[in-house]
Amino acid sequence: MAFLYDMNNASVLTSAEVIFALKELLKLAGWDVPNSGDSLSYFSASDGITGAGSGAGGLNNSTAWFRIRAPASMTPRREFVFQRGTTERAWWIQVSAEDGFITGAPSATVAPTAGDDENLHGTAATGTTLFAAFSSYKYHMAADNAAPFTWYCESALNGTGALDAILLFDTMVAGSFNALDQDPAVYYVSNGSTALDSTTLGGSAGPKGWYQKDLAGDVFVAMPTAVYTSSTLGQSIPENTGTNPYDSDDNHFPIPYVRPSGAISQIGWKGFGSMMRWAGVNRANMDTLSDGGTRTKVIIGMVVLPWDGSVPSV
Repeated sequence: MAFLYDMNNASVLTSAEVIFALKELLKLAGWDVPNSGDSLSYFSASDGITGAGSGAGGLNNSTAWFRIRAPASMTPRREFVFQRGTTERAWWIQVSAEDGFITGAPSATVAPTAGDDENLHGTAATGTTLFAAFSSYKYHMAADNAAPFTWYCESALNGTGALDAILLFDTMVAGSFNALDQDPAVYYVSNGSTALDSTTLGGSAGPKGWYQKDLAGDVFVAMPTAVYTSSTLGQSIPENTGTNPYDSDDNHFPIPYVRPSGAISQIGWKGFGSMMRWAGVNRANMDTLSDGGTRTKVIIGMVVLPWDGSVPSV
């Protein structure tokens, strides 16, 4: 596998610039756009979204949308629908794990539906605000062009690097999940400076995923992250391990996903994530790690994500 990158972009247009760039990067990584609508025309068998602006082919039209589908080799073959809301910062983002967005009555302003579609952000075509005002942040994204085809897109506020918004798709590490799990993955769209901190990730507003998909009682629910703790020292991971005592490196660790017993229902283990990992040391947002190369990882909040080797622009 090899990650493709689009980093250090200054937001000078509307947030459609970010989502359009994500679409184009995913296409480079092997995804395709079977149909789309620019709010003026419906493209029943093609990607008619050709730019991030307004007007014909533009994503920055109220209720413009596109459906993007993973490479055929992905099992199950996930799909997402991104629809620009009625304001430039608002979005409606949905996911289908396996049925695909092949039902409904799509049009220039109406996206298709799927038998298993679920909301990741927003609940209707009006959308819900996701990004800060344009020109106030920079955005960065990465997409794997081979299995497991994970990806993320992040925006960071100018000057501080504080997290603005995060969108990601992460799969469970092979062997860490049960063979009966029909969708060993998590999906996450959120905003705010603490969206990648352990408290948020481990709560009801954190990543989402399927519980017992295609089995009795299946439901799409929050799939909280877990931390590594010591009964005597308190929370040890993330951010409390210190640098490695032998080579002074920052280590990072797999993130467990589990619905623990207690106040919630549908309890049980999901697996270890493959792309997003816990940071071992507390670092500033957009600090990089040289892990097997130069600046191959970046720290955002309490997590570590792939990076392209460049110096982050803050």
